[in-house]
Amino acid sequence: VPGTRRVSLLMRAAESSEGEVRRYTREMRGTPEGGKFWGRKTDEKWGEFAEGDAGKFDKDDLIEAKFPGTDDWYSAQVMRYVGKGDWIVMWMDDMPEECEDQ
Repeated sequence: VPGTRRVSLLMRAAESSEGEVRRYTREMRGTPEGGKFWGRKTDEKWGEFAEGDAGKFDKDDLIEAKFPGTDDWYSAQVMRYVGKGDWIVMWMDDMPEECEDQ
C-alpha cells in the first residue's frame, strides 16, 4: 500500500500475565472481555505531537505490521495507543484461516 510504514509490532500473548486482554475477536462483542480490551487507554499524549513510542503513529495511520505469532506482514490501521509501547490496530488484509476470528 503506497504511503504505509512498515513496523514490527511487539508480539504478545492474547492475555498478559496481569490478565489484560491483548487480542480482540468477534466473539468478544458485548462481553466484559471486549469491554476490557476497548477500555484500555493511557493518560500519555500520543500521536503527531508526542515523543518516543507514543509519537510513532497517529490515529488512522496506515502501517504494515507482523501479525502476532507469524512472520507475515499485513496492512493495518492505527486505532489507539494504550501505553507501554502497545498499540491497538485494525487489520486491513485478509488474514490466514487460523486468524479468521480477528
